[in-house]
Amino acid sequence: MAEAFERAPLERPPWLSERSSQQIRRKYRAGYIRFSGQIALVTGAASGMGLATARAFAQAGASVTLADVNADALHHAVDSLSVPAHRVLACLAT
Repeated sequence: MAEAFERAPLERPPWLSERSSQQIRRKYRAGYIRFSGQIALVTGAASGMGLATARAFAQAGASVTLADVNADALHHAVDSLSVPAHRVLACLAT
């Protein structure tokens, strides 16, 4: 039987105070953090956290390049993100 162990709580980096963290979240929610004119390359972007990350970058105004090994899922992800306001490019990683 595997031994149980306690995980240490995730700690905030020492250079990021709680107040700074809250300010960043507020600015993001208010739309102050924008990626207009930027390019985001997201690997594993056909599903899960990669797709969620790609969607967040696209909604924040970035042009997004999606990379994944699953061609069918990658094409579906591109179709789901391709709206007139978003610039999306697919890259099949083999």
